[in-house]
Amino acid sequence: MGFWPNSCAGAISLTFDDGMDSQLRAAFPAMQARDIRGTFYLNPRPTRLLPWWANLAQWQPVAHSGNEI
Repeated sequence: MGFWPNSCAGAISLTFDDGMDSQLRAAFPAMQARDIRGTFYLNPRPTRLLPWWANLAQWQPVAHSGNEI
């Protein structure tokens, strides 16, 4: 019926919760290798040493490559 581009029959949505380090080390590189994008939900957790925004820089490449943050 032509709802999806390139004659695809459907779509999936990849979502990742909590902004875990393993998502940066494993999921993101695997998705890049396959030209797949997803949504990463970051859970800002301040620590005694770092404010919540201190870890945002490491997520910039994820956002710049077309993923949703």
